[in-house]
Amino acid sequence: MISANVCSLERISKLRLPSSLDEDRLHVYPGCSCRDGCSTDCACFRASCAEMTFECGLNCQCDKMTCIRRTCQQASPFGNAFKIFNAGSKGAGLTASVPIRKNDFVLLYLGEIISAQESARRKAAHEQRGERTYIFELHENISARECILKTCVDATHYGNEARFINHSCDPNLRVQVVRWHYIPHISLFAARDISAGEELTFDYGFTTSTPENDSILLSQTPCECGSPRCRGFLPHHTGLM
Repeated sequence: MISANVCSLERISKLRLPSSLDEDRLHVYPGCSCRDGCSTDCACFRASCAEMTFECGLNCQCDKMTCIRRTCQQASPFGNAFKIFNAGSKGAGLTASVPIRKNDFVLLYLGEIISAQESARRKAAHEQRGERTYIFELHENISARECILKTCVDATHYGNEARFINHSCDPNLRVQVVRWHYIPHISLFAARDISAGEELTFDYGFTTSTPENDSILLSQTPCECGSPRCRGFLPHHTGLM
């Protein structure tokens, strides 16, 4: 039997922003001036790097219906193939009924955008009640400003299938930060070819800047991923960039 929290989730197709934020005003980047399709000369492509990908957005002059640089803004191509299943002591898990090729976009991690203070309050409340937490904290090192930009996405009450993806120390999905406006999106891509029916996993403690295991902040919760590379304990649900 799947746990009751599967049924309590309100499905959303994009990030749930605070009511005080007007999404149209988040499009602060100038965008590209491509007219005949975006290529490697696209300004959004040139602005991308290993840590973050820029997709074309509202201020771009390219055709949004044909532009190939809006992948993560589209519905997941595997949406109809996702299946939530009982993963035993890990709770619910997620598979896809079709094979997925390496580097395919799989889905976004969606939820409520909340402040760092609210994130800390909710996590403490979850811990006190002995509940699982579905808050993903993304920490981006903005070297030009010498600061850490923290984005908190809570999928407890609002989210999508990504909420049910379990951790693995040797995952088959990789996390990529993608922007088309100011708010970063946590995007999940296939790290390798994935067989139909294979459980989908990502590393809750992923990092692009410090990959060594001893640099990842671990929790006190035992890890049950079963990988030969298992660290023994779950990382905190935090991405470090």
